[in-house]
Amino acid sequence: MHRWPAPIVLALCLLHSGGVQAADTDGPELGLRTGYAVPSGRVSSGLRLRDVLSFALPVHVDLGYRTHNWFIGGYGQYALGFESATSSSTCPGCTHSWLRLGLQAQYSWHYSGNMDLWVGLASGQQWLNSDINKDRREASQALGYEYVVTQLGSALSIAEGVTLGPFATLSLGEYVRLLQTCQSDALCPSTRQRVESRAKNAEVHLWFVTGVRATLLP
Repeated sequence: MHRWPAPIVLALCLLHSGGVQAADTDGPELGLRTGYAVPSGRVSSGLRLRDVLSFALPVHVDLGYRTHNWFIGGYGQYALGFESATSSSTCPGCTHSWLRLGLQAQYSWHYSGNMDLWVGLASGQQWLNSDINKDRREASQALGYEYVVTQLGSALSIAEGVTLGPFATLSLGEYVRLLQTCQSDALCPSTRQRVESRAKNAEVHLWFVTGVRATLLP
């Protein structure tokens, strides 16, 4: 029997049970998201993203201004990456993280009762980090762009100025630069401690994220 992630179950229960009527207020808005992220595609030619990590658990922050149906602002995210038990990881035992930073716009409309639906677009930069040996400070990093991030979700008013609901995003991006940092010849050639190069035959990749989003409108 398929089990839904606990955050999504909580949000669906709140949507079913109802809440309080949302206030039509303009002003700064803070959003917090968490969920489950799955990658697809390649970091560069010959290196699949799923060979680096299989999934990630993100903590995502939205900060901007809401006016009527529109929200305009920025976003930032830190996600801890994990390898699956069956994956052929290129870096077993490494610590992985996925960072994002960019701008976004969302449009929402009233659906029924105290629930709104919303869609959005975003674009920004991203970093995929792998700490290979913390004691010797050996690490690799892939730097790139999120060309377009499509978003959709719902928002149920559960208190004055507070909403909660499920969301899903699909991002299309590309890693364009690779950076290696070390203090030995094990990872970097000669005695150079930082080696930066362009990703060979860079390819686009996808990230799918689903989870729960809460917002606070002061």
